[in-house]
Amino acid sequence: MNGNGTRLNNKMPDINVQIKSIISKSLLLIILFLYIYSIQFFFIPFGLGSRVILAICGIVLYFIKQYSHLIKGKLSINKINYIIGFLLINIFVITIISLLYNCTHDYSFIKYPISILLIMFSAYFISFLFKKIYEKISFNLVANYIITVIFCQVILAALLFISPSFKNLLFSMLSLSDLDKMLINETGEFRLIGFGSYFFGAGITNSFALILITIILKKRKFNFNKFFLYISVFFLILIIGIMMSRTTIIGGSISILIALHKSKFMKFKIGDKLIYLFKSILIFSILISSIIWILPSRLKDNLSLAMNFGFELAINYFESGELESASTDRLKEMYDVYPTSIKTYIIGDGHYIDPQNPESYYKHIDVGYLRLLYYFGIIGLLSYFVFQIVAIKLINDKLERKYVSLFTSSVLLLLILNLKGFTDIFFLFYLFYFVNLKSVDDNRKLIKL
Repeated sequence: MNGNGTRLNNKMPDINVQIKSIISKSLLLIILFLYIYSIQFFFIPFGLGSRVILAICGIVLYFIKQYSHLIKGKLSINKINYIIGFLLINIFVITIISLLYNCTHDYSFIKYPISILLIMFSAYFISFLFKKIYEKISFNLVANYIITVIFCQVILAALLFISPSFKNLLFSMLSLSDLDKMLINETGEFRLIGFGSYFFGAGITNSFALILITIILKKRKFNFNKFFLYISVFFLILIIGIMMSRTTIIGGSISILIALHKSKFMKFKIGDKLIYLFKSILIFSILISSIIWILPSRLKDNLSLAMNFGFELAINYFESGELESASTDRLKEMYDVYPTSIKTYIIGDGHYIDPQNPESYYKHIDVGYLRLLYYFGIIGLLSYFVFQIVAIKLINDKLERKYVSLFTSSVLLLLILNLKGFTDIFFLFYLFYFVNLKSVDDNRKLIKL
């Protein structure tokens, strides 16, 4: 019957459709990468970051769609965006009051509402691309794309660390500030640097990815192969991520709390997932040990330097019994720089950047809470966290009830990381705004690509 190959050809999948699917998904992955890391290329005029370019695409697309709705008399704005807009106006007004009262010209948080709007339009454009490729936008679909982007970033950071020539080639495409160039040159020999993912910012994205992986593993059932894939990605992001930014450990710690919460392990029961976990850790350890064993001595030495940096706290604890590092010592010093004026506590000093040195923060403080406090006081600080937490809650409410732990863990991550540096996770969480409530978890996992 298939001597002439006719029926066989009819059963064969269309190779062109497969190629088109792979290209479209890869393009979406690249665009999401440019959204999450907002890379500034030297050849883009006016110093615009990639996220701004995506926002422009989103704005054009949004107004074209709204114009078509206006013609039909269906123009509307979602309730969530109304609330987000109101909270942003609140931050804007408090900022204006602080600047006028203090007679300063630091417009850091004047620009903040604008940056949030650009994030929203960028995410809108990305949601449009999702809808072009997938019938439904599910939580797992979006989460897998975010995890894959961040996983690609940490692998890229490892490759850049291993190959200085490759690093120089990619970094020659970037538009970096003098401060970033100095810090990268000073730390590049012992710290992993990503492509558009530097220092503390890398810890934010890495931590969020770890939380997403843990929630997916806890809420869904997988066979061992898929479970092992997620666990391997988790530990690679954790280990390499710590060598990029030690705050990645915060995401790892929160992930442990999520995994233990109401787990069978806490009831001294051995379930399938716990068996999968032990097997995965064992296999992963053997594979990583084997890879490290065959590495050239030069790479082993470089890896040792990066490990010493990433795990400095643990190394110092085992060697001296004290949980400290140069970074934690500097952080302790910052907590001694509290405002002495009641006025500062109420409305701030109107400074986010040091007026004498634009490359440094006011009072040379990195701590997120203190930077906000000095800028527009307790009133502004509270308005910022109200915006973040309310926005996260509203978006999380659109998801299925089983993902309520995402809200708790994200807020916990936000509050803890601001103890170290200024942290904003809205740009990551807002991607879930476009999840379709009625969707069924999409089985087409990006990690398979």
